[in-house]
Amino acid sequence: YYVFGCYTEIMEGKLSTLEMRDQQPSVNQFHSTNTNDSITHIVQTCFPNWESRLKTIFSKKSNSSPTVVVVAGSSHSACALIKKLSKLKLPCAKLFSRHMKPDQQRDALKKTAYPLGVGTPNRILKLLDLGYMNLNKTTLIVFDVSTDVKGYSLFTQKETKFDAAVLMQRHLWNLDLQYACLTA
Repeated sequence: YYVFGCYTEIMEGKLSTLEMRDQQPSVNQFHSTNTNDSITHIVQTCFPNWESRLKTIFSKKSNSSPTVVVVAGSSHSACALIKKLSKLKLPCAKLFSRHMKPDQQRDALKKTAYPLGVGTPNRILKLLDLGYMNLNKTTLIVFDVSTDVKGYSLFTQKETKFDAAVLMQRHLWNLDLQYACLTA
Protein backbone atom coordinates (compact mmCIF):
# COMPACT_ATOMS: atom_id res chain seq x y z
CA TYR A 1 0.00 0.00 0.00
CA TYR A 2 3.09 2.18 0.22
CA VAL A 3 2.97 2.71 -3.54
CA PHE A 4 -0.59 4.07 -3.50
CA GLY A 5 0.39 6.38 -0.63
CA CYS A 6 3.23 7.77 -2.75
CA TYR A 7 0.85 8.15 -5.68
CA THR A 8 -1.69 10.13 -3.63
CA GLU A 9 1.09 12.37 -2.29
CA ILE A 10 2.36 13.13 -5.81
CA MET A 11 -1.16 13.69 -7.19
CA GLU A 12 -2.35 15.77 -4.24
CA GLY A 13 -4.34 18.73 -5.53
CA LYS A 14 -4.55 17.27 -9.04
CA LEU A 15 -7.33 14.77 -8.31
CA SER A 16 -10.41 14.95 -6.11
CA THR A 17 -10.85 12.68 -3.12
CA LEU A 18 -13.52 10.78 -5.05
CA GLU A 19 -11.17 10.22 -8.01
CA MET A 20 -8.45 8.99 -5.64
CA ARG A 21 -10.86 6.60 -3.94
CA ASP A 22 -12.07 5.24 -7.31
CA GLN A 23 -8.51 4.47 -8.37
CA GLN A 24 -7.43 2.83 -5.13
CA PRO A 25 -6.39 -0.78 -5.69
CA SER A 26 -7.46 -3.49 -3.28
CA VAL A 27 -5.10 -4.23 -0.42
CA ASN A 28 -5.08 -7.85 -1.71
CA GLN A 29 -3.30 -6.70 -4.86
CA PHE A 30 -0.13 -5.80 -2.92
CA HIS A 31 2.47 -8.40 -2.00
CA SER A 32 4.30 -7.75 1.22
CA THR A 33 8.07 -7.70 0.81
CA ASN A 34 10.96 -7.40 3.21
CA THR A 35 13.69 -4.79 2.98
CA ASN A 36 16.31 -7.40 2.15
CA ASP A 37 14.30 -9.21 -0.57
CA SER A 38 16.12 -9.35 -3.91
CA ILE A 39 14.35 -8.85 -7.22
CA THR A 40 14.78 -12.54 -8.03
CA HIS A 41 13.27 -13.51 -4.67
CA ILE A 42 10.25 -11.26 -5.29
CA VAL A 43 9.62 -12.79 -8.73
CA GLN A 44 10.03 -16.32 -7.38
CA THR A 45 7.75 -15.62 -4.39
CA CYS A 46 4.99 -13.92 -6.39
CA PHE A 47 4.91 -16.73 -8.96
CA PRO A 48 4.42 -20.21 -7.58
CA ASN A 49 6.13 -22.59 -10.03
CA TRP A 50 7.80 -19.50 -11.50
CA GLU A 51 10.33 -21.36 -13.60
CA SER A 52 7.86 -23.44 -15.62
CA ARG A 53 5.25 -20.64 -15.81
CA LEU A 54 7.61 -17.95 -17.04
CA LYS A 55 9.49 -20.28 -19.41
CA THR A 56 6.16 -21.37 -20.90
CA ILE A 57 5.33 -17.71 -21.55
CA PHE A 58 8.65 -17.25 -23.34
CA SER A 59 7.93 -20.18 -25.64
CA LYS A 60 4.62 -18.67 -26.79
CA LYS A 61 3.91 -16.13 -29.50
CA SER A 62 4.77 -12.55 -28.61
CA ASN A 63 2.02 -10.25 -27.43
CA SER A 64 4.04 -7.10 -26.55
CA SER A 65 3.17 -7.68 -22.90
CA PRO A 66 5.86 -8.81 -20.42
CA THR A 67 4.42 -10.90 -17.58
CA VAL A 68 6.47 -9.10 -14.94
CA VAL A 69 7.28 -5.40 -15.33
CA VAL A 70 9.82 -3.77 -13.04
CA VAL A 71 9.67 0.03 -12.81
CA ALA A 72 13.08 1.50 -11.92
CA GLY A 73 14.08 5.05 -11.02
CA SER A 74 16.81 5.36 -13.66
CA SER A 75 18.37 3.55 -16.59
CA HIS A 76 21.37 2.83 -14.36
CA SER A 77 19.10 1.08 -11.84
CA ALA A 78 17.29 -0.72 -14.67
CA CYS A 79 20.59 -2.11 -15.99
CA ALA A 80 21.55 -3.31 -12.50
CA LEU A 81 18.15 -5.01 -12.09
CA ILE A 82 18.44 -6.74 -15.47
CA LYS A 83 21.81 -8.08 -14.42
CA LYS A 84 20.30 -9.46 -11.21
CA LEU A 85 17.33 -10.94 -13.09
CA SER A 86 19.70 -12.75 -15.45
CA LYS A 87 20.10 -15.33 -12.67
CA LEU A 88 16.61 -16.53 -13.60
CA LYS A 89 17.87 -17.38 -17.12
CA LEU A 90 14.88 -15.74 -18.81
CA PRO A 91 14.88 -13.00 -21.47
CA CYS A 92 14.21 -9.51 -20.19
CA ALA A 93 12.85 -6.60 -22.24
CA LYS A 94 14.79 -3.35 -21.87
CA LEU A 95 12.13 -0.69 -21.39
CA PHE A 96 14.30 2.39 -20.90
CA SER A 97 15.83 4.94 -23.22
CA ARG A 98 19.53 4.09 -22.98
CA HIS A 99 20.74 3.13 -26.49
CA MET A 100 17.26 2.15 -27.73
CA LYS A 101 14.59 4.14 -29.51
CA PRO A 102 10.87 3.38 -28.97
CA ASP A 103 10.58 1.87 -32.48
CA GLN A 104 13.39 -0.57 -31.71
CA GLN A 105 11.68 -1.54 -28.46
CA ARG A 106 8.37 -2.02 -30.30
CA ASP A 107 10.08 -4.37 -32.76
CA ALA A 108 11.74 -6.33 -29.93
CA LEU A 109 8.43 -6.65 -28.04
CA LYS A 110 6.68 -7.85 -31.22
CA LYS A 111 9.38 -10.40 -31.97
CA THR A 112 9.85 -11.97 -28.52
CA ALA A 113 7.41 -12.97 -25.78
CA TYR A 114 9.27 -11.51 -22.81
CA PRO A 115 8.46 -12.96 -19.40
CA LEU A 116 10.28 -10.01 -17.79
CA GLY A 117 10.59 -6.32 -18.59
CA VAL A 118 12.54 -3.62 -16.76
CA GLY A 119 12.28 0.08 -17.48
CA THR A 120 11.86 3.63 -16.34
CA PRO A 121 8.45 5.24 -15.83
CA ASN A 122 8.91 7.69 -18.72
CA ARG A 123 9.76 5.04 -21.33
CA ILE A 124 7.18 2.51 -20.12
CA LEU A 125 4.55 5.27 -20.23
CA LYS A 126 5.64 6.26 -23.75
CA LEU A 127 5.57 2.66 -25.02
CA LEU A 128 2.09 2.14 -23.55
CA ASP A 129 0.74 5.46 -24.86
CA LEU A 130 2.06 4.71 -28.38
CA GLY A 131 0.54 1.21 -28.30
CA TYR A 132 4.00 -0.39 -28.68
CA MET A 133 3.52 -2.27 -25.43
CA ASN A 134 0.44 -3.43 -23.57
CA LEU A 135 -0.32 -4.97 -20.20
CA ASN A 136 -2.78 -7.66 -21.38
CA LYS A 137 -0.62 -10.53 -20.12
CA THR A 138 1.14 -8.62 -17.34
CA THR A 139 0.30 -9.90 -13.88
CA LEU A 140 2.95 -8.33 -11.63
CA ILE A 141 4.35 -4.81 -11.40
CA VAL A 142 7.40 -4.36 -9.16
CA PHE A 143 8.32 -0.83 -8.15
CA ASP A 144 11.99 -0.33 -7.32
CA VAL A 145 11.70 2.11 -4.43
CA SER A 146 15.28 1.70 -3.24
CA THR A 147 17.17 4.95 -2.75
CA ASP A 148 20.15 6.09 -4.77
CA VAL A 149 23.39 7.54 -3.37
CA LYS A 150 21.69 10.93 -2.95
CA GLY A 151 18.77 9.39 -1.04
CA TYR A 152 16.20 9.71 -3.82
CA SER A 153 13.81 7.00 -4.94
CA LEU A 154 11.42 6.46 -7.84
CA PHE A 155 8.73 8.43 -5.98
CA THR A 156 10.89 11.26 -4.63
CA GLN A 157 13.14 11.98 -7.60
CA LYS A 158 11.86 15.02 -9.50
CA GLU A 159 12.60 13.45 -12.91
CA THR A 160 10.61 10.26 -12.31
CA LYS A 161 7.87 10.81 -9.74
CA PHE A 162 5.35 12.52 -12.03
CA ASP A 163 5.86 10.02 -14.85
CA ALA A 164 5.43 7.21 -12.30
CA ALA A 165 2.17 8.78 -11.06
CA VAL A 166 0.83 9.27 -14.59
CA LEU A 167 1.80 5.68 -15.48
CA MET A 168 -0.18 4.43 -12.48
CA GLN A 169 -3.16 6.67 -13.23
CA ARG A 170 -3.42 5.95 -16.96
CA HIS A 171 -2.38 2.33 -17.17
CA LEU A 172 -2.08 0.48 -13.87
CA TRP A 173 -4.84 1.24 -11.38
CA ASN A 174 -7.65 0.27 -13.74
CA LEU A 175 -6.24 -3.26 -14.26
CA ASP A 176 -6.37 -6.29 -12.03
CA LEU A 177 -2.61 -6.49 -11.38
CA GLN A 178 -0.45 -7.54 -8.45
CA TYR A 179 2.09 -5.10 -7.03
CA ALA A 180 5.29 -5.43 -5.05
CA CYS A 181 8.05 -3.10 -3.87
CA LEU A 182 11.77 -3.66 -4.11
CA THR A 183 13.69 -1.81 -1.44
CA ALA A 184 17.03 -3.63 -1.43
